[in-house]
Amino acid sequence: MIKGIMRLYELMLVVRSGNDADEVKTYEQLLKKIIPADGVTVRDVNILGKKPLAYPIKKTTEAVYVVCTLEAETLHVAALEKLTRVNDEILRYIVIKKEGGNSNTKHKN
Repeated sequence: MIKGIMRLYELMLVVRSGNDADEVKTYEQLLKKIIPADGVTVRDVNILGKKPLAYPIKKTTEAVYVVCTLEAETLHVAALEKLTRVNDEILRYIVIKKEGGNSNTKHKN
């Protein structure tokens, strides 16, 4: 049964920075918590590093920027946004459908 067309999305997260020595694994674990295992494929993860914020967000002045390229159906992106909103570590996020967003694959159930 064909459920829908997989599309390419870009997810950008502004994450509360910690003093963790192994930050890369910390952010990978965070992504595993918010990205549904079923129906979403992570194509690329780019951790841009700690940067100062233009204005304080929740009394935080620095944050780590993480950019992910995802392949998913629209339904799964809505679930991803919901999980992102309720996570306390994520200060801001944005999901963008990439130009030429069809990945030319269909998700089979």
